Amino acid sequence: MIPARWLILGALVLGGVAGCGSSDDAPLDPGTGDNGGEGGSGGSDDTDSGTEDDGGDGGSGGGDSEPHCDDTKATGEPVTPGADGEWVWVDVPGAKCRNGSDTGFAINFNSASKNVVVYLEGGGACFNGVTCSRNPASYNHGTFNEKKGSLGGIFDRSNDANPLKDWNFVYIPYCTGDVHAGNKTGGNVPFAGEQQFVGYANIGLYLQRIVPTFADAERVLLTCVSAGGFGAAANYVQV
Repeated sequence: MIPARWLILGALVLGGVAGCGSSDDAPLDPGTGDNGGEGGSGGSDDTDSGTEDDGGDGGSGGGDSEPHCDDTKATGEPVTPGADGEWVWVDVPGAKCRNGSDTGFAINFNSASKNVVVYLEGGGACFNGVTCSRNPASYNHGTFNEKKGSLGGIFDRSNDANPLKDWNFVYIPYCTGDVHAGNKTGGNVPFAGEQQFVGYANIGLYLQRIVPTFADAERVLLTCVSAGGFGAAANYVQV
């Protein structure tokens, strides 16, 4: 059985990370009527979603057309695959933890699959001295090496009951204290000092490598646990 906590929030995106269309497509803009098509008023996530322009002309589903993606996410080099089933750590220049240290993400490949699961790690939030003391402030290759042996649930390729056992895995660690939703450097937290709340910005950097790595992806599952649940909702639009 797959523990329910691994599947708190999942967004199944048909067409995959690479389903951004041609380079002529407009970047994703959740605040415009064009991306909602003729589907209607539910197409926008921002605070102006109640206006007529944001909604388009009709119902609530945003239309039947595929979403447009920002092709600039695919500017990085593909990650060199390891052997099937082995984890590969990827250091990403510019990606930071809340204490300012460098970080990255990990991939576990299955060359026989065109499906990708992107997992956002949980770990609480940092908003005062107490919560920050219980929240990871750094995460690097060594941290992941210590943890990867204990990964189970959706990462268990030997479990026939696991519906994702044959997918490619992308593991995004959590060390920014902002539920993967921040884009703020030099934030000041009482009794915790300066923090780099850049979880959302980090994922944008990761996508520059992930998208070209899985350029032929057919299905993508964005999933999570704990703080990653908020992060999946916040990052759905850019993934």
